[in-house]
Amino acid sequence: MMFDSQGAAQMARRQGWRVALLCGAAASALSLAAGRSALADTPCVSSGGGTILTCTGDQSDGIAVTDPFFTLNVSNLTTPIAPASGIDGISFVSDDSITINSFTGLKGISVHGVGADGIF
Repeated sequence: MMFDSQGAAQMARRQGWRVALLCGAAASALSLAAGRSALADTPCVSSGGGTILTCTGDQSDGIAVTDPFFTLNVSNLTTPIAPASGIDGISFVSDDSITINSFTGLKGISVHGVGADGIF
C-alpha cells in the first residue's frame, strides 16, 4: 500500500492522537490507583529481628498477624478498626506465647457479623 505525503501525515496525526489518548488513559488509571492506596490501610512495620509488628495509622480493614511475630503493637490510629462483617478487628494466630499492646485511644475496635471478634 502506498501513501502520498499528505496521507502519511494524516496517518501520523491519527497515531499521535491514539498515543495521546492511551497515555491519558494510563495516567488516569495510575492516579485512581494512587488515590485508592492513599485510602487503604497503612502497612504495619516489622522490627526486633522480625518478631515485633507495629501497626499505626489507618487500620480500618483490621489487622491479621501470624508467626513469626510474637508481639503486636497497635497505636496512633487515624481511624477506628472497623472491618467488614464477620472479620476480626485484630487476629493474632501463633503456636507460641504472644503479646498484644493495643492502644487504640478514642478510635477503638468495632466489629459486627457472625464470628467477628474485636481481638481474636
